[in-house]
Amino acid sequence: MDPRAKSAGNVVMVGAGPIGLAHAWGIKQLNPAIQIRVFEKYETYQRDHTLRMEPEHLAELMRVTDTQQDKELSALLKKLRTNKNILTTELERIFKKKAEESGVQFHCGPEYEIKEDTYLRHLYSSNFLPDLIIGADGTHSAVSRCLFSPDNQVKHEFDYVLQLRYTMQGDHKAIKTSFSGLLDGMARHGMVASEHVGRFNEEKQSTPIGMSLMISRKHYYALQKATSKNSLRPFATEERHSELDMSQVPTEVKSFINHYLSLRIRNSHGLRIERETLRISVNEAPATHAKEVVRPALTSASAVAVAQVDDSTEEGLRALKLAHIPRVLVGDAALGLSYFKGLNAGYEATAKFLSTLAPLLKKGLNNHQETTTALHDYQKWFLNEFALKKVEEVARHSKWQIKSVEHAAEMVLKLTNVSIGGGPYDGDYDTLIENYFSMRIEGHERGWRLYPHRAYDRVKLGQFENVPIRHSLMKIKKLFVDYFKPYKSNFQIKQDFKQPLVGLNNFFVGAFKIIAGLIIFDGEYFGEGIFIFLRGTLEIGTTPLAWLLKPLTRSIATFLYGWPKIEENAGIKRIVEYGTHYLHNIEEESSGEEKDEIMLSTQQITDLFAVCNDLHRKFGKSTRRGQQSDIRGMTEPDAFFQVKQSMQEPAEYKKHVADYLSLFLIKPTETSTALSQETPPLASSVSLVGPP
Repeated sequence: MDPRAKSAGNVVMVGAGPIGLAHAWGIKQLNPAIQIRVFEKYETYQRDHTLRMEPEHLAELMRVTDTQQDKELSALLKKLRTNKNILTTELERIFKKKAEESGVQFHCGPEYEIKEDTYLRHLYSSNFLPDLIIGADGTHSAVSRCLFSPDNQVKHEFDYVLQLRYTMQGDHKAIKTSFSGLLDGMARHGMVASEHVGRFNEEKQSTPIGMSLMISRKHYYALQKATSKNSLRPFATEERHSELDMSQVPTEVKSFINHYLSLRIRNSHGLRIERETLRISVNEAPATHAKEVVRPALTSASAVAVAQVDDSTEEGLRALKLAHIPRVLVGDAALGLSYFKGLNAGYEATAKFLSTLAPLLKKGLNNHQETTTALHDYQKWFLNEFALKKVEEVARHSKWQIKSVEHAAEMVLKLTNVSIGGGPYDGDYDTLIENYFSMRIEGHERGWRLYPHRAYDRVKLGQFENVPIRHSLMKIKKLFVDYFKPYKSNFQIKQDFKQPLVGLNNFFVGAFKIIAGLIIFDGEYFGEGIFIFLRGTLEIGTTPLAWLLKPLTRSIATFLYGWPKIEENAGIKRIVEYGTHYLHNIEEESSGEEKDEIMLSTQQITDLFAVCNDLHRKFGKSTRRGQQSDIRGMTEPDAFFQVKQSMQEPAEYKKHVADYLSLFLIKPTETSTALSQETPPLASSVSLVGPP
């Protein structure tokens, strides 16, 4: 008996992603009598990242299938109209449930994977003779390889993307991190990034978040093993057998990731990052499309293969019969687009597919010639109008929203480097961020800061984030006090001549903050802008003095007092004194214990490492700028390495911290040449110090 006798036709679907499931469900809505069998190689969903879906495409799909009153789809549509971000798994769950309720049969697991040596057996079996084959199996479609020409896919290269995905745990939805902070990181690294916050899961009390970073082709190939299915997990504690680790991440990329994570941690608003969920992957952001999305017969290459099969065998008969079954590619197999455009284009094309074939589907698929004619009408629209338009959209997006911003960020980076003499230097973010996770695990709820010993976070040139007014006042004061200080190195001589560049930077950043503060009614931002603008105006206005008078007065001071050593810098001395007091207070609080037996808390270890890390950062910066020191070249890095390595051994750790701090103590026989740099000594109790 013909398996099609009581059916309006049989459809074999390959791939159970969001687009394939929508096709299977949609066909069933138009004709429940059509039998559909879906093959999917994965038993569980492989993707759980956040996508951005335009609600109008779902609304059109509902209209075409006459399901405007469907409660679940109506609820989804309502959600999308308030928040377009949605997890891939949520879409797959909804459409798979509806497809199963409609009677679609699913065959999931590795044994159902469609490959060159299995497609004949799966696609054409004696108990399910197909009238239509639909390939919804992604960009690297097996259906396209087996049933279309070998060179059916056309690829347009545009960009490369790094994805950082994680979830934040807590009793409320996470909000986007500081835009000004993200903008600041982009400007300092010459990169382009965006953040996407998903829906809050009330049951799991978590919010999925993704950060997309545009990377170069060189960086992509360095990380290409980090796929979404084999991601790099930088802070995972579970045992994982993987070739991937953070040492493979290029320095520039790693620096931006660290900047972003520290920004997100500082703006956590009572939520915490789940360390096990942090994962890094890379992917290309091209546009791919098929030359043909519809074929009524096998390609010539496949026909040769069929001709070589003995038609007296079961496999041979399947191949010959399969050659005359219409087939169509949908979703990424037909058109793969980047920047969240693929999902939306996929649903837009799904609605068109169902509306074009609706009369045929309602009638039934038993007449292959009628099916082929209807499919060719769909292909004509897809190839001549739709695909070309969508590829052009990706090209425009890449040119104007990616590359133009990248060029602007690179220009800002070059200007910043000209002004301050070097690129971004983040210090040891890895260990500090690792300490954040350790603190959270042990229940510490004090707000995390990169350098908790500072009165406020370090301020950088051209910073769009919060800049305390007192910092601007201190810089304005320094603008005039520096006339009477000796030069630390030749770098400062050059820096005096770069003053107008720094002034222009502060002038425009201040103006931006003033305007932004007025627009968003933020008095604090407006106030910051006023003082940054004032600072920039003074730096520009006093340029003649900085070029003519300052080199003379500072040269005289240098002649009289000599070139100050790194350990004589006021900022270095303040941090060393703070760290020394901190250690002293720990010993006083543990007066009943032997010094070697004093056990430090995670909080104390973190605070002391932040002090040492800040010293290490400042020492490295001063060394790169040519300032001299009595500390031998390799001593400081070695001592800092000992501090870092001993963090898991509290008893040894305190000793290594003390040894490291002692490097910067000025010997009694040395005279402190930077008299004008002296600041009042700290109180005996631990107190915060201001950033130098």
